[in-house]
Amino acid sequence: PLVTPRHITYPGRDGWQIPAFVYLPEGVEDARGAPGLIYPHGGPNAQYDLSWDPVRQYFVARGYAIICPNFRGSTGYGRLLKEGNLFDWGRGDLADCLAAADALVDFGGVDANRLAMWGQSYGGYLTWLALTRDHRHRLRCGVALYGDTHLKTSWARGDHPGRQDVEWQMGHPSQAGRRYEAASPLNDAASLQVPVLVLHGERDTRVALGESLQMVDALRRLGKTFEFKTYPDEGHGFAHPENALDALRRIERFLDWHLL
Repeated sequence: PLVTPRHITYPGRDGWQIPAFVYLPEGVEDARGAPGLIYPHGGPNAQYDLSWDPVRQYFVARGYAIICPNFRGSTGYGRLLKEGNLFDWGRGDLADCLAAADALVDFGGVDANRLAMWGQSYGGYLTWLALTRDHRHRLRCGVALYGDTHLKTSWARGDHPGRQDVEWQMGHPSQAGRRYEAASPLNDAASLQVPVLVLHGERDTRVALGESLQMVDALRRLGKTFEFKTYPDEGHGFAHPENALDALRRIERFLDWHLL
């Protein structure tokens, strides 16, 4: 069965009202409530909207409740929201995503002890931040697809449009080095306390494979729990059907294992 998501707003940091789409499963029989997924989009200048999303529909049919926040930095809701994370990556937008977890639980019927975040590109970057910087430890696990882990190395290894985008939103690293360091989840790898699934294309020119490799190396040295898979013929996103299906099957198995 297909579910029409609800368009809501919820309170974020500083009293901002953050828009989001919420998918709620029907007929959940588990007395604990449904497991929940927070799904931040990429970009950050993008938006989640009312469009056909078979992946989200599939996981809702499997019993997951999902919230897709249009955190500060998102387009489609005016200039104030779009520019809300300028020179502030990893703080206000992260707070909006963590508040989305609270908003999902507040709907009722969602188990606060079985939450995960799943993101790709900038959404993967926000997932890394949530896993390493949420002092309330809301998440049971996370799924990070081709996300930045250190903004300075990502800037250095990324393609020209990607570097321009980072410079416009965060300043040039030669002048904003402290800001880059403060917004880099690699620096907080030791704080990770839950399992994470990491997927990345080896031909990614926007967010280089090295972004995931350096985080995985840190997690390995620190004795953290993770799964890591790369796809030799993929770039920024998985274009080949066999790879996309393999990634989704791995994500489903990983989430089911830790949340169901």
